[in-house]
Amino acid sequence: MGGLPRRATWFSRVRAENGPERLYIAGPYEFLPFNEYDDTPSLVFAKSFIDAYKMLDYDRVYITPEERDWLTKYGGPDLPASFRVMGDTPLTDIVERNGKRIGFVLFPVPAKFFEATGEDVVKVEAVAEGLRGQVDLVVGISGWGRTNEQFYLEHASPALDVLIGTGPGSGMRGVIEGQGSTYWVRSLTKGKYLLLLDIKSWPDENRRWKKPETIDEKFEELDVRIPDDTAVRALFQGK
Repeated sequence: MGGLPRRATWFSRVRAENGPERLYIAGPYEFLPFNEYDDTPSLVFAKSFIDAYKMLDYDRVYITPEERDWLTKYGGPDLPASFRVMGDTPLTDIVERNGKRIGFVLFPVPAKFFEATGEDVVKVEAVAEGLRGQVDLVVGISGWGRTNEQFYLEHASPALDVLIGTGPGSGMRGVIEGQGSTYWVRSLTKGKYLLLLDIKSWPDENRRWKKPETIDEKFEELDVRIPDDTAVRALFQGK
């Protein structure tokens, strides 16, 4: 269950302090590992995961088809309303918050031993460009892994304002790519850290990030300083 009980406590504290200001997003591989070397969670946890994520009340949780199938098979069909399933082609999703529209580009779910090609880049880029003009911020959600995300950034026009990556490869702090227009950051896995992305100034027509003046990030460690939410913890006890 990773740090879900502590995550719930942190969410409650931040919501009490900031109200609806923050957007709460989770990406792929929250429930199943992206490689065969990590353990798959026990089947008895599937229903607990579903109930826990309803309590966490994310704005969006982007999951792979494999995760959807695992959760619905072993936990039941009633997934939280915030869940969206990624596909084998680029998909889009728009979320509104405080008068701003954030457009998400969901990268295709990579096959095993995936290596990105120029064709893959073009498909994602076309979808991202199609969102521009409809939203205030274009954010890519990728499970491609660090090497393939680097390939994308080296070969794409800077259609994304932000690229949040996960999958194979290490997590990393944000760096500015795409001629200054794309901020690339990779989450830390295992559920023990939260990635907090701080947009201090929304992109203008020039689309040039400057860290830390206009954008920055922080990794919040869910350690012993944050107590468990007892209701979420109870979902997993005795299983």
